Amino acid sequence: GWQVSVLVDHPPSIAFAQPPRPTHRSVLELGYAASDDYGIARVALDFALVERPLEVDRAVLAEPARAPAEVESTTYLDLTAHPLAGLEVELTLVAEDGLGQVGRSEPVRMVLPERVFEHPLARAVIALRRRLVREPGERRAVAGELDDLAESDLAAAAGTTVQLGLAVATARLRGAREAEER
Repeated sequence: GWQVSVLVDHPPSIAFAQPPRPTHRSVLELGYAASDDYGIARVALDFALVERPLEVDRAVLAEPARAPAEVESTTYLDLTAHPLAGLEVELTLVAEDGLGQVGRSEPVRMVLPERVFEHPLARAVIALRRRLVREPGERRAVAGELDDLAESDLAAAAGTTVQLGLAVATARLRGAREAEER
């Protein structure tokens, strides 16, 4: 005779080891610890604008080759070019096991690190991008202000290529229908 024991496969657990923080180069530092009874297959970061928590972006942080039962790591993620950079987001770590079971950390709110722009024209463009992300319904107004920037003295001083780039961005924004196009 054989004695058989059936063990339940529990979902993984994951938590921030310390609060996420920007480094001196504006890269996001994420320390985390995850565990699972049969091994971690993937660790990811979900993040969403606080005002729109259902529109989640995901960045895969690790996919360990041997699916270890415990993972402790610090990952550096450069999100400075992301449209949500400079805005308040909610971050949640996600761990997945080989069966596809998911464990989530407690959410953490923070302003995503952003690249610092010194030129006034670049600052104005980034402010319009931030406004468009926060208020997608303002697409036409933002396009109008972007068009005004293309014809401004700042754009003229930057050169024809900058003016043309802003004009093309304005035209593409006016024609955008989907969130991804914006």
